[in-house]
Amino acid sequence: MASESGARSCCRAIDSAISHSTKATHDCRLGSRRLLSTCDPSGWRYLWLAAHERWQDLVLDCRWYRPRRHHGSVEHDEPARVMEAVNNDFRSIFGARSFMTAMCVAVNPVTGRATVVGAGHPPVLIARHGGGTGSIASVAPPLGLIEHPEFTETTIDLDSGDAFLLYTDGLFGAARGERLRLTPERLEKMLDHSAPNAEALLRGILNQVVPENGKDALPDDLAALAVRRMA
Repeated sequence: MASESGARSCCRAIDSAISHSTKATHDCRLGSRRLLSTCDPSGWRYLWLAAHERWQDLVLDCRWYRPRRHHGSVEHDEPARVMEAVNNDFRSIFGARSFMTAMCVAVNPVTGRATVVGAGHPPVLIARHGGGTGSIASVAPPLGLIEHPEFTETTIDLDSGDAFLLYTDGLFGAARGERLRLTPERLEKMLDHSAPNAEALLRGILNQVVPENGKDALPDDLAALAVRRMA
């Protein structure tokens, strides 16, 4: 999806029972936004969403992220360790001259357990099938600013029908007919816990936020990912 201003959107929906059956890696880059989803041999799915103004200066693809989980002789299969490794490599490239916001979520499609770590990124939004909502905020500063930040993991259990939303701040652009930017709190209230699948949940949010016609420009590049546990 593109607007006349050049701002674009990259949106994906994953139902965990489906994603568990594939080892495919999905990589989407739009301007300064990147959305990456990959599986490891044990079935865990790692979801990464990041924003950085100089992606074009980094010769990066999926191979750059996956080795961070197997850096040297140490296997990094915890989101906090993944963040530490990426932060170290990011600083080795840019020093402290640049930074990147990021959110990493590791999901076990079988048990529904998810581990979340954020670095200066908008909070993960959670929609419970029973009607409740919630959020998990970033605790660490953006990657690249501090040499040894403390990355704190938050663990949640997703029951059947529960879902969560990852997104960049492009989603904070004014809702249809409004001039005020949205907030995570307002986005949380827009979550439709009765949505039958991840695609419907994501579409419900976008229908309230993204301009209806191409003449209304998106204020910023937008990447969003909805994940729902099916069983």
